[in-house]
Amino acid sequence: MAKAEPQTGDKRSAEASPEQEVNAGEPAQKKQNVYAAARKSLGSAFGTRKAQNIQRTRESNVIDTTHLGGVMSHLVARVNAEAESVPSKESIQAKQDALRPVPPYNLAADAVEDVYPLTSLILPAESEAMKQVISVLKKSTEETSRTSLLPYRRSRYVNSRLQRTFDVPEGEKVDSKRLRLIYMASLLMGLYHNKRWASDKEKLSEKLNGPPPALLESIVARFTQNGSIDNRGSDRLLTHLFALALFLDYFSTELKTLQEDLSLRPPQIATLFKEMGCTVAPITETQRLVSGLTKSEARSVKRAVLKTPLTFPAPKRGGPVKR
Repeated sequence: MAKAEPQTGDKRSAEASPEQEVNAGEPAQKKQNVYAAARKSLGSAFGTRKAQNIQRTRESNVIDTTHLGGVMSHLVARVNAEAESVPSKESIQAKQDALRPVPPYNLAADAVEDVYPLTSLILPAESEAMKQVISVLKKSTEETSRTSLLPYRRSRYVNSRLQRTFDVPEGEKVDSKRLRLIYMASLLMGLYHNKRWASDKEKLSEKLNGPPPALLESIVARFTQNGSIDNRGSDRLLTHLFALALFLDYFSTELKTLQEDLSLRPPQIATLFKEMGCTVAPITETQRLVSGLTKSEARSVKRAVLKTPLTFPAPKRGGPVKR
C-alpha cells in the first residue's frame, strides 16, 4: 500500500489568509446544512405523522433572511430621517412661546417697561380715537363725574387708580398717559363682562357707555373671532388688561382686587400673570405694614411682579387651569 506523500509548497500556504479566517466557519455551516437537509428528507419519507407535523411547523416559522439586509438599511435610513425631523428643545419652546395668549412682547428688553410695548397695548389709532374723551376726563373736577365717563364703572381696581391719578399737588398736571391706560383698562374690563354682546356692536356700545366708535371697532376686531370671544380670546383680553395694570402699578400688581372685579378664581389669575413672565408671591412684611393689613388678611394677598430678563414658565403636563 502506497504511503501518502507529505504536502510540500510555500510555507505561507499553511497560514490562513484574512479572507480564509473570515470564511473558516463556512465548511462547518455547509455540513450542518447538508445534515439538516438529509434529516428533513428522511423525516418526510419515514417519520411519524407527529414528526412530520413538527417539521412542517418549523419550516413555516423559518425567517427568510435573504432580503433582510435591504430591509435593515431601509429602516436605518428611515429612523435617521425621522430623527432629523424631530424638533429641538429650543424650537419647541419657541413655538410654545409664540402660542402664549399674551400681548406682543420683547424678549430682548432690558427695561421692564419695554417688555410689553405700550404701542401694542394701545395701538396708535386707538390712542388717537380716545383723545377727546381723555380731554373731557382730564377736565372733570368731581370723582363721580370722572367715573361716569368710564366704559365700565363698577371696577374697584380701575376707580381707585383713577382717583390716585388725580391726587396730584396743586398746580401739577394730571398725567394724560395714565388716563389713557385707565380708560383702556376700563374698556377691556367692560368687554370681558359683556362678551355675549360682542357680535352686536350697537348693544355693546350701549353697555360700554358709548366709547369712541373707532376705538370700539378696533377693540372688537382685536379680541373677537367670527363675532365671539372664545377661551383663548378671553385669555388674550385678560393678559392685555393685566399688562395695562402692570404699567399702572409700576410692574408690581396686587391680584385680589382685580380677581374680585373679574370674578376669577385665584389659580386662574395667578396662572395668567405667570404666563406673562411674572412671578406671583405673597406680599412682603413691609408691604403688609404699608397696606395696613393684619397678618391673617395678608395671607390671601399676592402680587405679580414683572422683571427682566423676560422668562416664561415651562409648560405643565396637567394642562390648562380649569375655568
